Amino acid sequence: MRLLLALVGYLCTATVVAAALGVGYLWQSEQLTDEKVFRMVAIVHDIDIDGVSSDDEPSLPLETPDEEPSLDEMKRMRQLDRRDFEVRKNLLDRGSSEFQYLLDQLVVARGRYDAMAQELNERIQQEKDLLSRESIQNVVRNLKSIKPTEAKEVLLQFLDTGMDPEKKQAGKDKVIRLLNALPADTAEGILKKFKTPEELTILHDLLDDMLSGGAQKRVLDETLELVKNRQAQG
Repeated sequence: MRLLLALVGYLCTATVVAAALGVGYLWQSEQLTDEKVFRMVAIVHDIDIDGVSSDDEPSLPLETPDEEPSLDEMKRMRQLDRRDFEVRKNLLDRGSSEFQYLLDQLVVARGRYDAMAQELNERIQQEKDLLSRESIQNVVRNLKSIKPTEAKEVLLQFLDTGMDPEKKQAGKDKVIRLLNALPADTAEGILKKFKTPEELTILHDLLDDMLSGGAQKRVLDETLELVKNRQAQG
């Protein structure tokens, strides 16, 4: 009987030692951890650990920390920035060149337009001068064909009797131009027909204007004054 009890005691002791050695081995080899022990205890007590943790703690999205770019990535980004700068600079240079080209074309076109306008203006002026000379010649021809007394009356009709000084001067310029275009003997015959005091006053004004140069001298004086003003401004 004593032998049987001793044998049972040895077997229990050996079982406990073997279990302790097994647990120690599993713990040392990290096959048995706190979490696994906690889960075994929970299973023994019939507790759902996954359900409890999911109900008590809200699920949060996992945030991945930003990784720092590598040296190759930084080099590639610098190359992209440099390329973008070069593209923008090329576009700006191209736009500037196109603008300068259009500006040069505009200057050339403006020069051509000014030259054409000047040429056209000169041609118009020539036509006006030619027409004026032809008109004067026609009037002179008509004055020569009539009597001096009648010619005097025609010339007096060119004179403006109003109060506008510009119109008066324009009428006097026409009469002087016609007298200068007439042959000397024809003009002398017409001037001898100015006999009344009023007519003699008109004749005096005409002769005085002719001595001062008339319309041509005024045009020259105005041109010289304009040239002096431009030289002073320059």
